[in-house]
Amino acid sequence: MSTIINKLVVCIVLLCYLSFFCIFLFQGDNSGTSASDDEQTFYSFRMKSGNEGYDYLRLYNGDLDRVTRRNGVQPIFALNLPDDMASLEITTRKELFFYLLLPSIVKANDVILQKRSVLETIRESEKRFARLTWNQEAFLQLLAKEYSGIADTEHLLERVDRVPVSLAIAQGAVESGWGTSRFSREGNGLYGLHFSSAGKGRYLLSRHGNVKVAAYDTIYEATVAYMHNLNTTRVYKNFRSVRK
Repeated sequence: MSTIINKLVVCIVLLCYLSFFCIFLFQGDNSGTSASDDEQTFYSFRMKSGNEGYDYLRLYNGDLDRVTRRNGVQPIFALNLPDDMASLEITTRKELFFYLLLPSIVKANDVILQKRSVLETIRESEKRFARLTWNQEAFLQLLAKEYSGIADTEHLLERVDRVPVSLAIAQGAVESGWGTSRFSREGNGLYGLHFSSAGKGRYLLSRHGNVKVAAYDTIYEATVAYMHNLNTTRVYKNFRSVRK
């Protein structure tokens, strides 16, 4: 009897070991990156060849017309732009650019809209003259700090809002030359954001060293920074007013 029990214990230990090994193996192969905003895991990869990346993304997304018709794109996130972007055939380059930016734009907007949804709920409570909870008060204070504003729901609702996809794509295309600029290839500086004097993080210098362009580890991080810039800085006050 004791021999049978010992064998069962050994089998259980081996099964546990194999389970942990499989979990570790699959996590390593997926190369997922965690989004700090909502802690959801993205499937991401580093792109080397433009043509190979184009074939891969087109395989999972279908053609761009299909993506537009179903109003959706697969959550496959390229971390970077390929070095050979400029050598691609023009149509391929432009389509690849859409495939590369769309997932990040959609995701960044989703995160913003999640915060906006909570903000709208708080605003409805205020309209009913209901007492805000401690969590709601804390949320307002954190959001005000994040969006460089005051803890006022009407003020924040003008800032905490999505950026039109077409606008983000267009500005990215213009600023980066459809992903061919040095800033976009070396530092994911797709939107041409200048590095502020009080900024933290990486930047690239222009050829003559008189301009610092902000650099990012991923396309998604660059997109989040771009949208935050539109939603917070004084320069884009008119944009926010028109959007409202």
